[in-house]
Amino acid sequence: WGIDDNSPQESSSSKKDIKHSVSTVEEIITGQLHSNLVIFAGPRETGKTVALMRLTHFLKKNRNIKIEPDKNYRTDERYQSSVSAFLDDLHTPDFSPKRTGKIDFLVLNVFKKSELFCQFLEAPGEAFFDSENPHDHTFPTYLTKIMNSNRLNKVFLFFFEEGMLSK
Repeated sequence: WGIDDNSPQESSSSKKDIKHSVSTVEEIITGQLHSNLVIFAGPRETGKTVALMRLTHFLKKNRNIKIEPDKNYRTDERYQSSVSAFLDDLHTPDFSPKRTGKIDFLVLNVFKKSELFCQFLEAPGEAFFDSENPHDHTFPTYLTKIMNSNRLNKVFLFFFEEGMLSK
């Protein structure tokens, strides 16, 4: 699903229209995710949000791609706070924003020619990157569902910090 191809894209109407109130990452409804999904995963403060902001600026400027948070994906206050924090940081001219530790889960819609093309998911790393046990292989339910889904085309971007797995 190359960003420069002109092949027909899946219509945004194929995305489930029903929105549910979700309050924790364990309750994420994977069926609401677009079939093309890019997952940004890693421990807190390793650069996931900064990479998303830089990518958003680049695609908007150089590829005429629109990227915006899916404000309706979750309706709980914690998610809405993540959306607001991302938008606040996105609209600052500094590419090195303040610490974004308050953004713990975020779904961004990526539009190409006004059609939903894919989604970016910033996954909360602290839910599965345990600094006390860095070799633990358990993942949150929603991430396991995403990994095992045959419906989703997935690209994973894992962020690491130097020495985090050396314990």
